[in-house]
Amino acid sequence: MILTTFAEGLTMSAFAIVVVFLLLELVTLSIEAMAKLQRRPKPEAVQPILVSDAVHSLEDIKDEEMLVAALTASIDYREQTKTNVRVVSIKEVKQ
Repeated sequence: MILTTFAEGLTMSAFAIVVVFLLLELVTLSIEAMAKLQRRPKPEAVQPILVSDAVHSLEDIKDEEMLVAALTASIDYREQTKTNVRVVSIKEVKQ
């Protein structure tokens, strides 16, 4: 049976921690490299079909359903364009 001193145990633990952090850094660098190599096509500009001329400002939102619709539309647009979104006005679309 091998007996180790407290100092030897600390040294081995420190070495193991350094090895783990080096491996994590290697994984991080490889993931970043793969992300840079992956090329995504730019999303096409999606033009909404507007049927109604009813334009509402954000102050006109008094109904909970209108607020949910505005938030859902902004989240959907953000997902499609991958850019920041700012809602200025809302046009009602009737189907």
